[in-house]
Amino acid sequence: MADKYEAFVHYGPYDEETIEAMYNVRFCGMPVSFLLLDKRKTNTFCHMCSSLLTFAIPGSKRVEGRLVVLDGDEHSWVEIDDVVYDTTEGLMWDKKSYYEKDGVLSSRVVSDEEIHEDADKYLSENGFVESFVVWIEDLENNLDKNIYRKYLRNHIDRFKEEVDYDSFDVTEDEVEKVRISLNALYDEISTFIDKHPVKYKKKEDD
Repeated sequence: MADKYEAFVHYGPYDEETIEAMYNVRFCGMPVSFLLLDKRKTNTFCHMCSSLLTFAIPGSKRVEGRLVVLDGDEHSWVEIDDVVYDTTEGLMWDKKSYYEKDGVLSSRVVSDEEIHEDADKYLSENGFVESFVVWIEDLENNLDKNIYRKYLRNHIDRFKEEVDYDSFDVTEDEVEKVRISLNALYDEISTFIDKHPVKYKKKEDD
């Protein structure tokens, strides 16, 4: 029995170099780490998040495939050499372990053209300050539950200084609209997780 699960232990959190690179990639004006280091936001959007991650890891490629644990549904992850990054889990895996763990039935490398088509609309230095306020508020309120809290705290503080956060002039109505939108996103993700308990729900409950 031990041998059957031996491959599953070859995983770990994103390395510091990758996390730092995430800070320098902008997602709707914010560091992409605000998205990719928060599993509450990534459990559904594997294709988009994987595309975004490739911009933080030079030489990496987005791979799309069908998985046994998703009943043959499509999933995306990022590969470079023998390492897999799964944005839905926020973890790095040994490639062999990952393929055995989730049961990769088929896979293909996504072209650069497709990646740009998927990600370019989000890769922007510009954003709405009310979104900055809500996303930062949301991250700060949940930092103690995040395994990347040390890095996110650093990224939040740096970004606040970079954009002169204390000078923002936004109304409560503007902020509340974004809060409602973010909560709707969490509801959508929760619904998706409930439909795929083997890959998602079990990890969410750990």
